Amino acid sequence: MSNESQTPDPTLEFDKIFERIFTLSTGALALSITFRGAIIGDAKCYLWLLSLSWIALGISSLSFIMFQALRAGPNAILYKSRLETEDLKNMAREYRELRDNYDSGKSDITDKTVLPKLRDDLLAEYEQLKIQKLADFQKAQKMAKSIPTTVYMMFISFFIGVLLLLIFGIISNTTEAHKSVKPPENVLKITK
Repeated sequence: MSNESQTPDPTLEFDKIFERIFTLSTGALALSITFRGAIIGDAKCYLWLLSLSWIALGISSLSFIMFQALRAGPNAILYKSRLETEDLKNMAREYRELRDNYDSGKSDITDKTVLPKLRDDLLAEYEQLKIQKLADFQKAQKMAKSIPTTVYMMFISFFIGVLLLLIFGIISNTTEAHKSVKPPENVLKITK
């Protein structure tokens, strides 16, 4: 068994992390909006914390969607380039087979100019592919420049959103706890 099959692909590991963050941020957003009546309680003066949390979690979710969209473009360009390279490799393999068959006398080709013309066409195609691959790579690189910013935005807004949601929950629970600890009014009356 080779080491390559045992080593996990880091890209897939990052994808799992990004998907979990997306799931957690959309879940926290959906649940906190759905149960906002139960969450808010008497902590109405701290609603701005909850609103900021929703905004941050929403930004995190949208950043994930934007990340996926931004990543799709360069991946499609590079995939197309790989397919073109494979096509050229297949053409070169066919040319070698034709040349080998011609050299061994097994070929049906009788015109001596066919193989040099095929070779020249193949070399021209190779030069054209080199230029195209460089252009494709530069285009993919340009498209991918905003991906790190999107990833940072996703992480930062997720952590801010969760932190604000936790702070709101702590304040809300503390307010509820202080209300329940107050002694009844008739105990506080002082008799004169």
